[in-house]
Amino acid sequence: MLSTLAQKPLSAERTILVSVTAKVEAIDQAKREVTLKGPLGNVVTFVVDERVKRLNEVKVGDEVTADYYVSLAGELRAPTKEEKKRR
Repeated sequence: MLSTLAQKPLSAERTILVSVTAKVEAIDQAKREVTLKGPLGNVVTFVVDERVKRLNEVKVGDEVTADYYVSLAGELRAPTKEEKKRR
């Protein structure tokens, strides 16, 4: 089976759209960065796309809905010679 893996690795990619309602913790208008605190208490900073035209109306303490993508890619294959050296 390893010879099969060496020839053609098994790979997979997945992307999902996530939507979350969160509280605005901080805003940097110049950098278009908004820091949000999610419903589970996690804090994340996003760069807001230029297509958002009314960012100047968003204030700390506001609740907003943010849509973003989460992606994962992986492959299963035999290690290369270089990877074997790192063990």
